Formats: sequence, C-alpha cells, structure tokens
Amino acid sequence: MNDSAAVLEELFRGLVRHRVRPYYLFQCELVRGAEHFRVPIRRGLEIMDQLRGRLGGLALPAYVLDTPVAGKLPLTVGTVVGAAGRRLTLRPAAGRRVVYPEPAWPRSRGKGEQRHERS
Repeated sequence: MNDSAAVLEELFRGLVRHRVRPYYLFQCELVRGAEHFRVPIRRGLEIMDQLRGRLGGLALPAYVLDTPVAGKLPLTVGTVVGAAGRRLTLRPAAGRRVVYPEPAWPRSRGKGEQRHERS
C-alpha cells in the first residue's frame, strides 16, 4: 500500500541500494479511476515526518503535488494554510492559493485488497 511509512522506507532504501535516488514522491493526481490510490495530504505529511526519522537525505524524496495552476508544489506542514471539510487550501511559495479536494478516508478497499504493513 502507499499509505505506510514502513513500505515506503523499504522502497526508498531499495532504490538507493540500486543507485537510484528517489527524487519526488507525488501526491496522487485527481484523475478518474485513481481515487482508491489517493492518500490525504495530512496523512502524507505524517508519513514523511516518520520517514525523516528513518532515512538519510539522499533516500528521502520531496513530497510534492503537481498542480495545473502552481506547478510542482512542495508539501510541508507550512503549505497547508486552511481546511474545510474535505478541501485543503494550500499556499505555494509564489502565486495564488490552491484548493485541493481530499479523498474519503479511510478508504474502502477493493475486493481481495489487503493492507501490507510491516511491524
């Protein structure tokens, strides 16, 4: 699953072991058929915070949202400037604010889909 610090840590360490630097971790885009892959930004920020305590800088990608208005927007705690229901207001470094719809959470899993998380 894409909502587990343990799984992402394993992925990023594996990439670095193969000499691939994980440069970006993209927030899933708002495209039809991808809702079940989307993780709320606040959850993504929690995961990134957990990863900062486990990974060195080379193995830690930048968490970003690719927006049509502001381009690649780095997601940090300071980026989220407001929340109303399932909508977040994000503040890019320069430019106008972006309103981003969050997915329903926790999401329901499809038939046969399981959470794979290590303890």
